[in-house]
Amino acid sequence: MKEIIHSNGLIQPTGGNVLVVDDNPHNLRLLIDILIKAGHKARPATSGKVALKAVTTDQPDLILLDIRMPDMDGYEVCRRLKESDKFRNIPVIFISAMDGTVDKVQAFSVGGVDFINKPFDSQEVQARVETHIRLRKMQLALGRQNELLEERVRDRTAKLAESELKYRELVENAPAILYRLSSRHGIIFSSSQAESILGYTPDQLQAEPMLWHDSIHPEDLPEVDTIIKNISSGKQFNIDYRIRAADGEWRWLNDCSINLTNIDDETIIMGLAVDITNRKLQQEQRSINEERLQLMMELNNDATSLTEQEFFDRAVEIAVMATCSQVAYLHKINEDQETTSLVSWNQRAMPQCSIFHETNYHLKHAEVWAECFREKRIVIHNDYTNLENNKDYPNEHTHITRHMSVPIILGNKVRFVLGVGNKMTLYDEFDAAQLQYVADDVIQFMLRREIEKKLHQAKEQAERASRSKSEFLTIMSHELRTPLNVIMGMGEMLVESDLDLQQKHYLGISIQAAKGLLSLISDILDLSQIEGGHLILFQEKVDLLDLAEKILDLNSYNAKKKSLELDYQVDPEVPKIIMCDSKRVQQILINLVGNAIKFTARGKVQIRISLLDEEYVLFSVLDTGIGIPDDKHKLIFEAFSQVDSSLTRQYGGSGLGLTICHRLVTSMGGRIWLESKLGKGSIFHFSIPLILDARNPSQLFVSSETTLDDALQENLSMIDTSRSILLVEDVEENAWVIESYLGNTPHHLDIVGNGEQAMENILSGKKYNLVLMDIQLPTLDGLETTRKIREWEKEHGHSRTTIIALTAHAMLGDREKSFSAGCDGHVTKPIPKKKLLEVIDQFAK
Repeated sequence: MKEIIHSNGLIQPTGGNVLVVDDNPHNLRLLIDILIKAGHKARPATSGKVALKAVTTDQPDLILLDIRMPDMDGYEVCRRLKESDKFRNIPVIFISAMDGTVDKVQAFSVGGVDFINKPFDSQEVQARVETHIRLRKMQLALGRQNELLEERVRDRTAKLAESELKYRELVENAPAILYRLSSRHGIIFSSSQAESILGYTPDQLQAEPMLWHDSIHPEDLPEVDTIIKNISSGKQFNIDYRIRAADGEWRWLNDCSINLTNIDDETIIMGLAVDITNRKLQQEQRSINEERLQLMMELNNDATSLTEQEFFDRAVEIAVMATCSQVAYLHKINEDQETTSLVSWNQRAMPQCSIFHETNYHLKHAEVWAECFREKRIVIHNDYTNLENNKDYPNEHTHITRHMSVPIILGNKVRFVLGVGNKMTLYDEFDAAQLQYVADDVIQFMLRREIEKKLHQAKEQAERASRSKSEFLTIMSHELRTPLNVIMGMGEMLVESDLDLQQKHYLGISIQAAKGLLSLISDILDLSQIEGGHLILFQEKVDLLDLAEKILDLNSYNAKKKSLELDYQVDPEVPKIIMCDSKRVQQILINLVGNAIKFTARGKVQIRISLLDEEYVLFSVLDTGIGIPDDKHKLIFEAFSQVDSSLTRQYGGSGLGLTICHRLVTSMGGRIWLESKLGKGSIFHFSIPLILDARNPSQLFVSSETTLDDALQENLSMIDTSRSILLVEDVEENAWVIESYLGNTPHHLDIVGNGEQAMENILSGKKYNLVLMDIQLPTLDGLETTRKIREWEKEHGHSRTTIIALTAHAMLGDREKSFSAGCDGHVTKPIPKKKLLEVIDQFAK
């Protein structure tokens, strides 16, 4: 907490005594470290009961209280504290991950003064703790001051009422003026106290009978005149009003008549005017302090929703109220540290000040009011007008009699000057502390805004990096899949050619290696997209029995090679049809079953499907393989991690499969875990929510790495019907592959190299059963070409041409772009010959 330097001495606020209540040891240590570094005394409590006991042994200035705790939640702890007369005034800040509106409302309803969300920011914690400790200490100080003031008032009242017999002696010694007033001639007598209270001698008041009347405050004068006018009715009066003394200061008087006579139609009033300035100021100060505390709390609570100008305007108004001033301002010190500009000026002073402020006022022209900037400390001038080094201000400027200002320092530079002026009494150390509190709020606001700005910049930078990464991955996906399409396609055609057994064996190894490379590329892209938050899940009807049989069919060859038993088991209570993303569930099961076969030398691999808590479907893959050590259970779900990562490890793989499984399961709202015994086998479990009704049916998506949908497979039939096909492909080698695939079929193939040529063929009236459209094309890309074809068909009433996107764009979201542009399907490269023929048979009209 900062030192406040004043011309009369030094204010040194000390740190507070904070009790931190949290059952999480990590949070407890972190919060205590933050508080100790900020200069506070911090004590831990690991439960609600421990906290209540700690409060009785050493009462803290503030409590940081978690909500969710085992023996007694934070709401109950706070409720018990507020029921105690001794402890109810201890401020409680709730700090919790339960950040819903209901949670916050309940926290404030049981007596909390603030709420911090977890995970918390250390600067926010420090700022809020310091704010409430400061408010707490101010409340205690104000309470003591109010008690002292009330005691003084009681004593004074008692003395005034001691005895009527001592009245004259009391008048002579008390701060009161005994006077006689004539309704015709004004003041005709005044006691000597007039000089000590108002600065006017009795002779002056008698020589200028209307001086007293003319010095009454304009706001109070109408009421005084009304009383004087109606005094002839014989009624006595008692009124409080302000009057300007000879030194220009306003004094409060309690004026009452003690004798009233009428002589020859002239009313003579004997009155007693008591100086009640201190009492009035104390009453105003108590009211102001209560209102200021409320406003400061509201200002801190509303800081995040206020604009910068709104915050500054409210801070200036609070500065006026906190110091009982009439004028307040906030000046910004520009980056050059040589000029300043006005930021805010309190509304009450504005009507009295009509000068035009320069945007950049040079500090070399500023004298007294800028001392706090040059000396970097609070400065007080209680006789501003008579200072030797004070330059006068323009006539239009508000008249200044007293002045106090404080520098607002950020990063070792004075960034603002906050000043107040024209308090009715002298500015003192207490006023300096009040002004510093407001300045500290401005500092916290600016720090918070700087943090928010940096966070926003970091967010934008991260988003730019994410976009760059996505663009790079899209390019890499296309560039890697395009040559693989050629390699795998030409390999398939070579297999069908006249080769000897050894050549076919070598070629088979090459094709298998290409498939392995394609699988690795797909895994890397999948993981990257999931981590980037680009995963899109589709809900569709899935037959669990068919799904299990499909997984077994896909893995039966590898299981037979190792003589492993491969089967599945579905519990009777599991619904036959559920809703889920079948592609992703199939991807997870293929990975788990593939791993089980890879790491099992003998025995069996089994898929089990059951219910978990009637809300989740549980998939389990069991094997009798090598097992996994206990210390590796969490490691295997991390990217690029394997149980055996040595250069001589027996089993291959990139270490991405289980990571992708973990991310996919988590994204679907489930979890994945394993049971394993070294040397005896493993069981991998994963669960997904059980959903039985259709909500968002997905569109058909064909990928060369997965099988076609069941509905498509049921209708596949290789027949000899000839189709007219247009291939739009700019890579010559890829065109050769498709042309080779269709070489021995009855289909007719036209090939063009860009979107414009495709448009010419379609618009010329040539009929095609199917268009295979590449996406990345020169001059006019495949998506835009498709849009233009659809627009042309609509404008000219032509029947719809079936267009399938045949592309190396395999990123999440690419197929949605294809469908949005008007494609009827989306097929990724590389594509095997059989798959291409199936697609043609399904889609070609």
